[in-house]
Amino acid sequence: MVRGRRTGHTIFEIIVNERRQEEDLADICKIALLRYYSDREYGHEVEEVLHGVLGELCEKQIIFPFYLKYPESWLREAQLYDRTMVEYRASRGGKVRIVYKMRQDGVDDLGYQSESLTPMYENIYVKDFILYKGDLVRYYFQESQGKKTASQEEHVLEQTRDVPPIGRYGRLNAMSSMKPEEREAAMRAYQQELYLAEQIFEKY
Repeated sequence: MVRGRRTGHTIFEIIVNERRQEEDLADICKIALLRYYSDREYGHEVEEVLHGVLGELCEKQIIFPFYLKYPESWLREAQLYDRTMVEYRASRGGKVRIVYKMRQDGVDDLGYQSESLTPMYENIYVKDFILYKGDLVRYYFQESQGKKTASQEEHVLEQTRDVPPIGRYGRLNAMSSMKPEEREAAMRAYQQELYLAEQIFEKY
């Protein structure tokens, strides 16, 4: 969907072909392409295009929640693998804040904090969080138009993806659901691995 208009499959085939012919694509075309294929099957040729487009947009810090539907390896390359995101579409000319309160390790923040957001693209706003298993965020958006401010309904965000215990984020995510004694032992082992890796790096 581009600015509220539904676009058919043919237009995306054209965009893919233009990309494969090394034509320059506008960012809005790249965003629409990734959104369209985020919940559809695609072949190898389309996969190559999507992979490249995702990397280019992430380099520009243009990120959206639907990126997280793409392969884990792509998300790791783009440094999005540990992110959970929320999106808000504002009216033209609106200013947006997000108000949120986090719960980490079973402990709630004492109060809500708010953050002014800049548009990710046109009137679309995105906020990303790093959440581990069991963490959650209570949040709502506030939109201001002139002197009027409207608060949206509060939502709860959790990390719901199946994350294997691989890499820094995966290991820490797995530890978050362990019993205290298990977590302590796992953390010691992880710190030892980091120390050994650092020693090897310095040596070579």
